[in-house]
Amino acid sequence: MRRVWRFLLLLMVAVCLGSLVSPMRSWLDQLALRREAPDDFADHQVGIGYVLERERWTEFALTPGLAQLRFVVNGGWVGAEPVPEVHFAVAYAFLNENGDLLAADQYHFRAGQGLFETAAGPRPAVVFEDKTVTALDPRLATVVPPPGTTRIRFNVTDADTGLGDVVVRLYAPNTLTPGTENVAWLRLRQVEKQRLARATLEDYRFLPDREIASLVHNVWRPVGPIGIKDRDYFVRRVFTRRENPGRQSDIEPPLLDLPVTAPGRIVTVPLPEQPGCFTVVLTPHAGFEADTPLHQAPQVRWTLHRRDDTPTTRTERLHHGRPTIWQVDLTAEHRFLEIAADSVRVVQAYFTPPLAGAELGAGASGRGDDLPGTAYGVPFETPLPRVESWRLSTDQPLRFTFYGATAQSTPLRFRFYTLPVDFVSAHESAQVLPTYSRVSLSARAGDGSVLREQTLDWVPEVDAYDYLDPFAVETPLATLQERVWHGPSATRTLEIHAEQDCLVQVALRLEDLPLVRRVPGDYREAASGETALPLWFPFAPDDAWRLRTEGRRLWVVRPLRPPQLDPERVAGQAWVEAPPFQPAGPGRDLLLPRRRDRFFDQRSLAGCYLAIEPNREQELELKHHLAGRVTPSLLFHQPEGIGTIRIFREGVVLREVTTSAVTGAIPLGPLPQGKQRFKVTAEPGSRLYLNYLEPSDRFLRQVMVRRFDRPLSVDIVKHAREPVTVAVRLFAPLDAEAATVVTTRLSLPPRAGFSETVTPRLGRFEVAPAALPIVSAGPPELDEGTLFFVPLADDLPPGTYRLTLEKQSGPARFVRATLGRPLAVKPTEVKPTSDY
Repeated sequence: MRRVWRFLLLLMVAVCLGSLVSPMRSWLDQLALRREAPDDFADHQVGIGYVLERERWTEFALTPGLAQLRFVVNGGWVGAEPVPEVHFAVAYAFLNENGDLLAADQYHFRAGQGLFETAAGPRPAVVFEDKTVTALDPRLATVVPPPGTTRIRFNVTDADTGLGDVVVRLYAPNTLTPGTENVAWLRLRQVEKQRLARATLEDYRFLPDREIASLVHNVWRPVGPIGIKDRDYFVRRVFTRRENPGRQSDIEPPLLDLPVTAPGRIVTVPLPEQPGCFTVVLTPHAGFEADTPLHQAPQVRWTLHRRDDTPTTRTERLHHGRPTIWQVDLTAEHRFLEIAADSVRVVQAYFTPPLAGAELGAGASGRGDDLPGTAYGVPFETPLPRVESWRLSTDQPLRFTFYGATAQSTPLRFRFYTLPVDFVSAHESAQVLPTYSRVSLSARAGDGSVLREQTLDWVPEVDAYDYLDPFAVETPLATLQERVWHGPSATRTLEIHAEQDCLVQVALRLEDLPLVRRVPGDYREAASGETALPLWFPFAPDDAWRLRTEGRRLWVVRPLRPPQLDPERVAGQAWVEAPPFQPAGPGRDLLLPRRRDRFFDQRSLAGCYLAIEPNREQELELKHHLAGRVTPSLLFHQPEGIGTIRIFREGVVLREVTTSAVTGAIPLGPLPQGKQRFKVTAEPGSRLYLNYLEPSDRFLRQVMVRRFDRPLSVDIVKHAREPVTVAVRLFAPLDAEAATVVTTRLSLPPRAGFSETVTPRLGRFEVAPAALPIVSAGPPELDEGTLFFVPLADDLPPGTYRLTLEKQSGPARFVRATLGRPLAVKPTEVKPTSDY
């Protein structure tokens, strides 16, 4: 019996020890992990990465039918400190189950080691368990496997000297059978559920089934390699900070958030597109107020820009030693305010929308010196976009390496600012610009051979808008010189040399990168300083990290510029053409509401209609730009049924029409110009419109629109290299809510050499419906239409270019395209330039 009890006791001890083995092993693993991890281990998350080498493939097995894969790479630097910006390339290949190669390509990356300011000092965002290897910042790439893919493999194909290897982490989307989402959710750890539920408003424990299904389908699972560890693949743990610890150490402190006006510097303020009271406060700065003697009586000039109108300027005296305050009652037509002062002043703006029931004057302005110091209204932010620029010295050229398409040229955009002579810094330099500037560009192939050389010359002039620092008021910056260069397709390296010190900004874009816009949202955001999806992507020169530490990276503040009016429109030398769509098809006449502006042309009166009151005699003046007679038409909209319309002129019946048509046009025949008495009798509820009447404010413009139920093309003729913009207007049913997606395609020839801008060959526009109705010809009732713009830039020589529009989805029913034309091709009958 005693033996039995001993056996039971030993068994219980063994069970207890066995239950402690797993926790003990986990504790020992955690201890080892903490020994290998950074000091602030709790702030990091651990990832398992796989080491890639140059001559060795690392292979991963995949589930067939995956839509895409993601992989994260971290370069491993073993060279000298400090860590520079490093280039490396990762090749990947897709294989099927038989090992046949389906597709192969490579990704090129640039990465350095970003240090972040923490309580313990500068710390990297990523570290390896191997302390002898420095982890570079992570880079993410997405690839799409071709059908039949069951494996993918990676290796390093190209890398700068000093890069030892690359660590890759591969992720595949969650593959779930429909109906198993809840099971997959239950298998997730609590921390994973909490992380996924951040995108929802509910606690993760109370999510409905439909949201759970959506969340688990967005889970990305890590994929491990094929083979035996330390033989077929090698593992390296990656420690990544859980949260962004703050500002990067190598980034300079932000500039002053408020603009500063000074002699020779203009501050621009984009105005809100709504009525309200706008207040501007100009505050003296202590460091510069003593530089302005009292007897000089400094002044400030306020220039207010309105939509499609010449700006108005007002000049006032600046107060010495105290703020100068200015107010204006804005309307929806105001766009920009320019401020230019003879003394250094910090600019602050405030905006107060009108109270319910309050009425504002139409742009009345006045002084607000009696405003209390804290009652200016809501602070109005003035955007001050900063652009990273690189100093190009006469003895230190810049080199840019990029990896674009091999079959076509990559458009490159260059922006140059000439610096003052003997430039030292924004606050320590001469005040004189050189008399001329010259830079030379050299495009080289991968083997270093020169493919093309180009020289650019210009005469520097002081820029009144852009500057290096708000208070660098005595350091002039030359006017921006911007050029687009279509270099040779085989270009891999670009070298820039300068004969005078200047700043350069370089950006590139893919040849077939589409112009993507949400309309009208992106147009409004661009006017207020926000950024839509960009067409250009800036990139830094080689050794950018070293250039930053040497002080050769500067920030240029480039405020928004006021809109420039078309000089031909201002001079009345422009008109609007509506080229026909191809193939021919059905269309429809619409009456679009328009407002008369200062560019209205009387030769367009044939297409302008004003509403006339039925069943009442009134005196109307028929006008035309030529002496003689006019041939007006009466447009009518009457209730359903049979109705009779009688038109009396000078008390005599001119026309009488009985019809059951809901809408139509009645020609009145030739009539003399001048004032005449008309009376039109019609059924109750009818609406009547007559042309050849000069509008004082608003009118209706008759246009022909085309049904948009198939791809349509229009031929655009460029008479010169100057840019041409095609305005496309989509009309949708009035009750439509969804946006219409339209793609555009331009037939373009190969381009070479310099231009000021570049023409996107492809475009994708997501066009929201408009809210206001128009006077249309029958059902369905349409909105007033939403505009988007397709540019043809100066990189296209004179010629004919075909623009194709295709509706991908959405409710839009009709479309119209117009473009501005110069006086040289002006016809006898024109349409008003407000017809856009």
